[in-house]
Amino acid sequence: MISSAGIVPPLILPIPGEYDSLRTEVVVTAATDPDAVDVAARPGEVFQTPPEGPPSTLDTIITPEAATVSYLPAMQLLVQDGWPQVVGPFDQDAWVVGALHGKSPLADMLPPGSPVPVYWVLEGVDRRSVDDPDSVDPDNDGGLLNRWYNSEVPGVKPRADECHRRTDPDQRADTALHTWKQRMMAGTWAESVPAETALGLATADGDWSRLRVWTFGADGTPLPAAASLAALAIADPDLLPAHPVVAGCGVLTDNVPVRFYLRFDVWDVDQSSASDPKGAPRSLPPDTVRLIDSLLGSEITGTQWTWREAAAGGVLEVPRPSVRTATFHIRAEFPAGQQIRLSRTEKRVYPPGQRLVWNSAGWTARDSITPGAWTGLEALQLGTLSQPVAYWIGTKVRLGAAYQQPRVDWFKRTTSLTSGATYIISRTDTYPVAAGHRLDLYQTAANPVAYFVTDDDGEVSGVVFDDVVPGTTVRVGLALIVGLPSVGGGNTGTLFALSDGSNVPSPVFAAGDFLATNARVPLSFVGFNSGVVGAAEGPATFVVDADRSNFATGNTAYAAALHALKCGKLTHDAVVLLKGDSVNLPQRHDFQLALTSSTAVTVALAADARRPDRTETTLPSNSSWFCSNVVPHEYGHAIVNWLGSALPSPGTLNATYAAIAVTNTIQGSPPTWPGHTAGAVINSGVALDEGLAEFVECLMGYVKTYRRGHTSLKKHGSVGHPAAIYLALASPTSSPQSLSRFTPAQVRAVEGAVALALATYLLDTTKFPGFAIDTGPASGRFRPAQAYLDDWLRNKHHDLGQLQRMFRWLFTDAVSAYYGNPGNWLLSGPTGWPAPQLQTATYPSVEGHLTQLKTSDPAAGGGPPTPEESYRHFNDRYLVPWNLEP
Repeated sequence: MISSAGIVPPLILPIPGEYDSLRTEVVVTAATDPDAVDVAARPGEVFQTPPEGPPSTLDTIITPEAATVSYLPAMQLLVQDGWPQVVGPFDQDAWVVGALHGKSPLADMLPPGSPVPVYWVLEGVDRRSVDDPDSVDPDNDGGLLNRWYNSEVPGVKPRADECHRRTDPDQRADTALHTWKQRMMAGTWAESVPAETALGLATADGDWSRLRVWTFGADGTPLPAAASLAALAIADPDLLPAHPVVAGCGVLTDNVPVRFYLRFDVWDVDQSSASDPKGAPRSLPPDTVRLIDSLLGSEITGTQWTWREAAAGGVLEVPRPSVRTATFHIRAEFPAGQQIRLSRTEKRVYPPGQRLVWNSAGWTARDSITPGAWTGLEALQLGTLSQPVAYWIGTKVRLGAAYQQPRVDWFKRTTSLTSGATYIISRTDTYPVAAGHRLDLYQTAANPVAYFVTDDDGEVSGVVFDDVVPGTTVRVGLALIVGLPSVGGGNTGTLFALSDGSNVPSPVFAAGDFLATNARVPLSFVGFNSGVVGAAEGPATFVVDADRSNFATGNTAYAAALHALKCGKLTHDAVVLLKGDSVNLPQRHDFQLALTSSTAVTVALAADARRPDRTETTLPSNSSWFCSNVVPHEYGHAIVNWLGSALPSPGTLNATYAAIAVTNTIQGSPPTWPGHTAGAVINSGVALDEGLAEFVECLMGYVKTYRRGHTSLKKHGSVGHPAAIYLALASPTSSPQSLSRFTPAQVRAVEGAVALALATYLLDTTKFPGFAIDTGPASGRFRPAQAYLDDWLRNKHHDLGQLQRMFRWLFTDAVSAYYGNPGNWLLSGPTGWPAPQLQTATYPSVEGHLTQLKTSDPAAGGGPPTPEESYRHFNDRYLVPWNLEP
């Protein structure tokens, strides 16, 4: 072999000493197809004499590199295992040459990114020089196949016997030699040969013999043969720069087309993929693809766009002179009516009547390497048939947000509320933020340029067009706001976490979004140009960190706010599922976080200059932050206020304020009258207000805690089971006792009995275990509310209709009817219990609520839906044991 590089042109041996004498004997011209070149050689009497081997004529075709070769008859297709594409047909007989193992030695010799020929088609083969069984010329030995078979060519070892064995018996010839030659000439068998192996002669055309050369990449992508052959000068600078074929092709490369193999992808949030369950790339077919002069803004003429299919995209061709000195980028235009959903959790779509236009300037391709703009492009090809350069059309957004929760056990405080609680915190867990948060994208401006809404995993999946521009830093903000959707024709709602309310002495975090750049492990996208705000696969997630040793430091207040919103959203969702709709549920509820030592409190507030009608919960750090049981309890108060029309009814709201004054008096001055008369514990407004809130708390996973003797407001060691206090006062097995023997705080514990009576009746009857908001194993915490219902409904005997009927009867319908009519409340004053300063104020009582349940007895007027759904069953099994019957 002459070349040490292992690759040579397919005509004219690389013997530099003979090049000058061949200049008039070899002519290289562009073929009619721009991918091919024609090489003409005048055989005459001129011979080349290699250092080893016999002389050869100029029209001798030689293998350009160590390869597998197949003969391809004219107008036939080559279909063989291992070939990336179907080859052919060609006008003349040809050799199809494939680099051994699919890799050319050129790959390691050319600059990175250069197209490398792996397959060659040498068209214009004199068939008789390959196989001429009818020859009677004594100087003709029947063609080169005979020489190969007779082992006359070094390095060529035909597999004739193997070919004969692997051929169907009815297709075999009489001998292995004839079978092998037959299949070789039909293009159904291939052999491996070294570089510079003779492959016969080029077809004669008068005084010239002509060979047309084609080259292809590893996946069958057509490459300009002139460029492939000119590149050999780089591969073997000692032998090939002056080679007549190589030098001739170097002149032709100035006019070969430059090809851009392109695909345009949009992030489709409605699909799923192996790498991401919340989206997949979808190829968009453009109407037109143009090259734009970036300096002039005008189109570069002479381009041609050809669409192939979705996976491969299309091909843009442009004359090389048009881009060698230009600064340019790509512009793709897509037809109007593209079905593009902008967010997986929302109904926003790309305007269907708007034409989508995308420019590549400033962006990089999905490979993170290929730019979207060029100056003086020298490359002849970008991408390939099987691996086009893919760009994101629009910015893919895949983000996630989470927060840390120091594991606070509300029931294991080391000191009392009045002196300031101290928690024993065993560990810190991390949870995704609630569904319904808004994740905002910021660039240079203070206002967000785009937003997306989180799902149950605290993630967003979406796409944004135009609003996000390349080259600047993209920052991510998390709004401390959770949207509550309308369900069943009900109202929408919003949960806010704030630190600037009237009940908060000093802000614990700044107004506005939490910025992911402020997380302990910050997240931002500097010099953004990739088209993806997210990770390479799946979401890029930031965590709002919390300091479990000092709630006043770092991002702890933000984490506490996110925890409150998470618990509030889950409680709201649970009530919606049990109620069946969101009618008259909170339209706005604010969580006010404060670094104080007090108790959580929820109030109803009429609209003012700053905010609309709302309920508001103050969450002090010492008693409420990260306490998962507190938020359902306080949000239960909010639900009662909204269901009972305290909001937005001014009259009912005023009556509620007056009732609060009454119940505060009751709490501070326990009566001395026993029994179920007007002065009985059952008529304490605190017992109902707190009992209903604790009922909600029980449903959210704390019914077992209540049954063990702990409520959300207190823990009594000396009296025992808090809910049993009323049993001690008036037990069915003992005579009623005076309340005077108990302290005010102990008397309030009767609410636990109210909560347990309602909750155990509902849960025991339906066998529904409740929503384990933050109880049980870590894998079961903070799941979407629907997940708990789905688990329960896997038992075919469980009845969602019964669960919803009972919940509406016991809670939402009863609250709406009773709390919404202050005229039905108990009257305080001289004839009521006790006598506050407001002589005519009324307040809701347990007795009134239970009377409402009796009035709306599902068994009235006929048989109940199920035997257990009746007031009598409720009274006998769940009220009488607590002496709660009205």
